[in-house]
Amino acid sequence: MATNPASPPVPTSPAPHAEEHTGVYGFFRRHQKKLLYTAGLFTLLTFSVTGPMLEAVDSLFGRRQELPSILVGGARVKLDPLDYQYGQIVARNLQALPPVMPPLGTGEAGSNDLPNMLAILRRAAIAEGVDVSMVEVDRAIEALREQSKVESAARLAGYRGFGSLAQFREVVREAMRIGTYVRLQTLALDCSDAKVLERLLADREKITFRVAVFDEKAVEEQLKASTTVSDDDLRAWLDGKTDAEKNRLQAFDSNRLELRFGGLLLAEGQFDPAQWQDVLKDFQPPEDQLRRIYEQEKDQRYKLDGDAQWRPFEEVQADVLRTAQAEQVMQHLLGELRKRIDEALKVPNEDLQRCQTELDAANQALEELQRKLAENPGEAAALEEQIRLAKEVLPAKQAAVDEASTAVKTMRADWDFPAAFAELTRDKAGFVQRATTGRRNFEELRDLDAAGVDFGQWPGSAQARGLLQKGDLCFSPGRASKAIVLYQTTDVEVRPLKPWDKLKPLLEGAWYTEKAKAEGEAKKAQFEAALLRLAKGQMPDKVAELEATRTTRRDERFAEWERTTQAAIAEAQGWLQRLSAGTQAQVAWQKKLDRLQDEFAKRDEKRAEIETEVGKAVDDEIAVEAKKHHAAVLEAAAAEAGFTVTTVGPQPRDLSRRPRFDKAYDPTTVFLFRSHAELEAGASTGVVQDATNRRWLCAVADKVEPLTPADVTRREFESLRTGDGFASYATQQAYIAYQQAFTTEALEKRYDLQRPVGDQQMDAPQR
Repeated sequence: MATNPASPPVPTSPAPHAEEHTGVYGFFRRHQKKLLYTAGLFTLLTFSVTGPMLEAVDSLFGRRQELPSILVGGARVKLDPLDYQYGQIVARNLQALPPVMPPLGTGEAGSNDLPNMLAILRRAAIAEGVDVSMVEVDRAIEALREQSKVESAARLAGYRGFGSLAQFREVVREAMRIGTYVRLQTLALDCSDAKVLERLLADREKITFRVAVFDEKAVEEQLKASTTVSDDDLRAWLDGKTDAEKNRLQAFDSNRLELRFGGLLLAEGQFDPAQWQDVLKDFQPPEDQLRRIYEQEKDQRYKLDGDAQWRPFEEVQADVLRTAQAEQVMQHLLGELRKRIDEALKVPNEDLQRCQTELDAANQALEELQRKLAENPGEAAALEEQIRLAKEVLPAKQAAVDEASTAVKTMRADWDFPAAFAELTRDKAGFVQRATTGRRNFEELRDLDAAGVDFGQWPGSAQARGLLQKGDLCFSPGRASKAIVLYQTTDVEVRPLKPWDKLKPLLEGAWYTEKAKAEGEAKKAQFEAALLRLAKGQMPDKVAELEATRTTRRDERFAEWERTTQAAIAEAQGWLQRLSAGTQAQVAWQKKLDRLQDEFAKRDEKRAEIETEVGKAVDDEIAVEAKKHHAAVLEAAAAEAGFTVTTVGPQPRDLSRRPRFDKAYDPTTVFLFRSHAELEAGASTGVVQDATNRRWLCAVADKVEPLTPADVTRREFESLRTGDGFASYATQQAYIAYQQAFTTEALEKRYDLQRPVGDQQMDAPQR
């Protein structure tokens, strides 16, 4: 081995960071892990004992805040800071928690008092030994998680604003503790059948009526049985009715028309659309329009043998299209016919318009002169002469209008529809002209074959109801089963009476009804007079007292009117002395003065008017007082007038709330308990009318008594007890307890809450 090698060895450098294990910091580097573990454990230990230690020190050297105490189970317990802490947390997070707490009412203090309420309830629950298993807490949280569609309970806690699942579980546990305690307390509520019955009877009354009745329906039936009315009497009676009354009697038939038609036949080979290319070149109806025509026509044109069977739309689509094209052609022809009739009537229409304009101008000139006369009475002589001359020209102007109008009607009636239609359809296939014989109503025109024109069925015949004059042209083409038609009236009878065989039963019923009504009104007047006379006999002193006020009240009102009128006259005269003649103000005050002086000159008429008004007021006051004595004179007055007196009730005042009330009781009971069930004992309805049943009644409340168990139906009882599908009585009572029995005020009274000396309770802010 060579001792002097050619390449000497390269010196090696020390290992990286070798110096960190030596020197000042070497010790810390060598024992780094031990030191870190020791520091961590020391920190945890310090923080874990700091709170208790501080609390211990504070208990020795500090002053603890005294908290209120409550009385639970005969022992007084103090509230704990945790009670208030959890009360605030639960109150703040009620919406985030499972529905484990009932809806507690907070009273007048509002939601600001909820934390204090929950604090008191938590301490009371703990004192009573109420606790909640964490198993139940987890079940509640799991149910809420499934409902919320959240993947885990921890994620649910985070979504609901809690720092951890453990915190969420603790808050839910305290909420369940309070909720369980509240529900346990409401179990003591009395929800027995006896309590339900007591609730049903509370503040309810039953009432008994004596009622006098006059039944017009019964009178009508008696008249029908004992009286016969002749046809001549019915016709004479109908002739005395106005058109409005005849219309209410349904006496009018539909208009009766005589028509001439221009028709376009629809059968195969009759109408040729190719001859009307100038009209149909841009006519391309969509399929939905064709289907609507198919649906309208299928029963009369495309029905097959059998029930509800028709040829399909696809099979008859070409025929439906031809129908639509025929309607389009007839619509075009109708427009051309209107142009021709307008041209024929141009001159007479212009003459009618000119005459009407002159008549309107003459009427306007007359109205202007009459206005000037009203504003300027001083120019009466000149203006009255002008008014006379203006009135003289009116008859001639009106006659000219009537003559021109007649000329238009005559020209329209004489216009040659057949010639114009024939000219427009010359050399075109499928066109025919026909006319009905005699006038027919719309129902008769539905069958044009029976009407003699051989166009088949016309379901839309009522569209001719707008044709009211001879010569009127249709408003749109009509679609019959065999043709599309245009038509013109050659004769018309507007609103004729129905045929006698249909009209007579209507008139007979109305005649008997009217006779019964007249008798009922007469009996009602007689009954009212008897009631008033007999009631006055029961209160002579009161009547004398009110009668004695007539003269005094009349004189006082008349004197007041004289005083105010004279003052107004003096005011007007004063203004007229200060105003310049001819000004608008002077003219207005002069008019007012003239009116007031004219009224004052007719003082005797004003005195009579006031006397009439005062007399009516006194009579009304006597009638009001007389109603208080109807109970004593009801039978006697009813006997005089032919009314029948019966007793209704006793029944609960709220009888009308029962199911099928109007079907289960007689008409008198239904009317009284629907409209007058709140009458006080001894009070009277006066004479009232039940228009629905055609009866006159006067009822007095004979007796008002508290409701008894015998007056309650089983259905009523069960409805309240079970709730009829809604909240049962027990549920309602529990809800009322939640709202009323757990407010701060209620809890303080129930648990005898005592605050430390010097502790002040702030009232809730007023809202």
